[in-house]
Amino acid sequence: MNKFLFAFIFLPLLGFSQNSEAYTDEDLRHYLKVSSAMFEHQMEEAANAQRMQEELGISREQMEMTLDALKEAGSWEVLKPKLDADYAQRFDSLMTYRATLKQRMREHLLLAIKPYGWDEDYYQHLLLTIQADKALQERLIQLSKESE
Repeated sequence: MNKFLFAFIFLPLLGFSQNSEAYTDEDLRHYLKVSSAMFEHQMEEAANAQRMQEELGISREQMEMTLDALKEAGSWEVLKPKLDADYAQRFDSLMTYRATLKQRMREHLLLAIKPYGWDEDYYQHLLLTIQADKALQERLIQLSKESE
């Protein structure tokens, strides 16, 4: 029974996500434009995050150590009391800022895909399909060469 349910629900989805013909060349051209815009925006936001980290006086080593400690502690509420209060406040400010940048990335994506009539789910599915489908990757490479 469970095997039948799995096959009925998931196999059609798996087949579609592997189908290089499921997307048109026009879809792929739009994807290239969106990807390019998102890459540029991501680089800008990464620079903003780095500037904020420097302004707050948090070194790369401190950041890595704190993130490792956060993973080990399991939550910010557990880790925060163990840190110097000033550093904890600066780190919290940085993480809040980075969360804002992440939200801005999502908003930028939504604006980038809107002209094509796509929603976020469609874009994410296309992205995952490209990652999983070698034939689709080849088509994308060919289209990108043609547009240069």
